[in-house]
Amino acid sequence: MVHCVVFGCAATHKRNPGRSFHQFPKDKKLEKMWINRINRKNWSPCPTSLVCSYHFRVEDYSRKRLSDVPDEFQKKRLKKDAVPSCNLRGEERDTRIYQRKTCTSQRASGTVTADEKPSCSTVMVSSKSSGSSVNDSTITIPSEEQYIPKQEELEKIPQQEQLEKLKGEIAVAHSVIAALVDKTRSQAQQLDQLKCDTEATLLSMAAQSSRILSATNMTNAEVHNFTGLSKDIFELIVKQIDRFQPLTYWTGKIVQSVSTSDQLLIMLLKMKFDLPSVFLAKLFNLSHTSINNIFLTYLHVMHELFFKEFLNQVPSVAKHLCTTPQKFHGISNCRMIIDCTEFFIETPRKDLEAACSSFSNYKKRLTAKYLIGVAPNGAITFISDGYPGSTSDKMITKLSGVLQHFQAGDLVLADKGFVIHELMPSGVSLNLPPFLAGKKQFTENEAKFCKKIASCRIHVERAIERIRNYKILNLITSTKRPFVDKLVQLCGVLVNLQSPTIQGVFERYLESNNPV
Repeated sequence: MVHCVVFGCAATHKRNPGRSFHQFPKDKKLEKMWINRINRKNWSPCPTSLVCSYHFRVEDYSRKRLSDVPDEFQKKRLKKDAVPSCNLRGEERDTRIYQRKTCTSQRASGTVTADEKPSCSTVMVSSKSSGSSVNDSTITIPSEEQYIPKQEELEKIPQQEQLEKLKGEIAVAHSVIAALVDKTRSQAQQLDQLKCDTEATLLSMAAQSSRILSATNMTNAEVHNFTGLSKDIFELIVKQIDRFQPLTYWTGKIVQSVSTSDQLLIMLLKMKFDLPSVFLAKLFNLSHTSINNIFLTYLHVMHELFFKEFLNQVPSVAKHLCTTPQKFHGISNCRMIIDCTEFFIETPRKDLEAACSSFSNYKKRLTAKYLIGVAPNGAITFISDGYPGSTSDKMITKLSGVLQHFQAGDLVLADKGFVIHELMPSGVSLNLPPFLAGKKQFTENEAKFCKKIASCRIHVERAIERIRNYKILNLITSTKRPFVDKLVQLCGVLVNLQSPTIQGVFERYLESNNPV
């Protein structure tokens, strides 16, 4: 006999001919959902287990209808995802059970005949309890037609409109959720940034309180003694670097616990005195790796900002005429004074050929050689890249590219070692001290001319001496060799930022730009 397996449901094919009975789905996942909804303990369906249509909603049935079949013979089909959801165990009791019991009791009392069929009516049910009188309760029993949805009713349900409405509500909900997620993410990022800034500030304050040396509380004289620069120039460099914050540090690790002024002070102390990193780390309450990171970062930053920006071109004769000293009277077309200088380097251990080419016959050691060019007012206007110590002055002049800066009518002052007349561009003059050339002594005119040239050439010697005052260039070790050119060139930039080597140059410049 065909019957419904739902607990408490007594529907059968004979007793309820208007109902449809449905087999359990073959999909295991959907079958498990049916079993969970039916909620029978220690029970599993068999191939003949069925569930009647009383436990499904109208929306669970397919709306497809066969046009050539009458309504009463139309077969009701469940949707593929339909699940029992009505009149199940744990919900309100099935009124059909009351209907069956009521009819049976009424037949037994003779109230209802066996041929009568119950319809939608009100039935009096009598119940007795111990020690109490008989109570009559009224139960309204719906007919079977109310539980069997017709195909016309299914077609009248505006499912598409409901689906569109649900889609719209879901889209609005998604947009609201997305906006909330974006707002939460933005607030989280702001909170993380605020946390990082607060931690950095606290670390900076704690580190500053334990530092022995700091640029913020130094006087002008102390800044000059430690860096060779005035405090105004020092602060100007700090402002210039702050324009390009945040910096990309050499090791990739950002140093936030030290201010820009203190980091610049660390770099200049290293340049001027070549202090060990361990000593600087003790002064500034940092690790020696942080000191090296700061030094290499600021070395490359300052080289980019100051050397490549200001020493990439040589000023013309007209630009420095107003600052030319009186000693250059008669040779006012002097564009540059050139000379070479050498710095000791550590012996390469694995490159014997490089060691041989770096040996200087003049210094009797391994050196790196640089060409320095100075304007008549004492400012350094050209610094070449480094060359091995065995390279001649003439070859360095040819390879360094200094000759391409000269124009017709310019005058170049040089030492006797620069026999480069054939290399000079057309119209450019070269002035060298006179040679004895087999003579016992110079004539009076030659001696006066040699003295005049020497008094002008002395400015390049003073500039070179200031460069050599930076102790970091005393010995180029293997760790400094990869960036020795930037070290020398940056030292030249720092020399230009110091007080002028010739007195009155700055005053003459101000007078020429602000005539009375």
